[in-house]
Amino acid sequence: MNVRFRRLAGATVGGLALVGAMAALPAAGAALTSWSVVTSPDAGAMHNDLHAVASTAGVTFAVGESFNGSSDRTLILRDSATGWAVVPSPDLGTKHNTLASVAVASSTKAWAVGTAFSGRADRTLVLAWNGKSWSVQRSPNVGTKHNELDAVAIVPRTHGAQAWAVGSYFNGVNDQTLFERLRAGRWSVVRGVNVGTEANTLAGVVALSPSSAYAAGSFTEGHKGSTVHTNQTLVEHWNGTRWAAMTTDNVGTFNNEFLGIFALGPTSIWAIGREFDGTFDQTMVQHWNGTAWHVSTSGDANTNHNEMEGATAVPGGTPIAVGTFFSGSADRTLVETCKSCH
Repeated sequence: MNVRFRRLAGATVGGLALVGAMAALPAAGAALTSWSVVTSPDAGAMHNDLHAVASTAGVTFAVGESFNGSSDRTLILRDSATGWAVVPSPDLGTKHNTLASVAVASSTKAWAVGTAFSGRADRTLVLAWNGKSWSVQRSPNVGTKHNELDAVAIVPRTHGAQAWAVGSYFNGVNDQTLFERLRAGRWSVVRGVNVGTEANTLAGVVALSPSSAYAAGSFTEGHKGSTVHTNQTLVEHWNGTRWAAMTTDNVGTFNNEFLGIFALGPTSIWAIGREFDGTFDQTMVQHWNGTAWHVSTSGDANTNHNEMEGATAVPGGTPIAVGTFFSGSADRTLVETCKSCH
């Protein structure tokens, strides 16, 4: 599979903090019009995938993995005036390495996170950009089993010196939330909370300030007296001292999951993902208005499978969410905008 980009016509790259799987698009100087394929390179002739993109003035990175014939290796592309190019990126060990998210503070400071397989379990992977090259940074793990980082966000106005990365770790029974914080040049685990006694995972994070950040994902809820388990939406808020779970909505009685989150302001946070209607997954959006989370109307391309996987705030423009829908024969790209979001 070759990597391919779609570029939004009428928009130039600006800068914002990463939100879920997709980072900030530009402040809107021109109207949003249409998407088109942009030529992009691959690292070798085998499998290549991109999972996230982030930018700020002067630099844009996209991250994922490429298969070298024996294992996946980190893949980073950089956009410039001459187009997209592969940038050398390091790996931990000789086994599977993948990058799930990237956040860019400046042309000399960026962070990418994901996982590296030790031979026994996945472990956290953090890479840092210094303006010239990417390097592996020391990142903690909880216990000796599976740990993964799925999203990263730079704290505004810290020039990349502070950031949050979120994901999950396996405690031997269930996945649990994993929060890691960058401060004073060091990544460390910060205690989060878990809802219920089963699995909890985080897929997106957005930071508003050193004393306010939001992380989104899902937790598994077992039904008493049965073997039925469903995923329910999960949002946690950082108040400068601790993470705490918030009360969120769910649609129906089946699975609900958040896969990304972005902020339009302190009292306008949006979380996106999917909900299962009993037959297919459908897009699901919820909004925090400063008082409560409520389900918001979202569109579906058809009556088959639809889901939102990443979203971004566009300064002065229209928020954008991206994902996939099933056409009846194949998955297809899904892009949605919200002109009434504020």
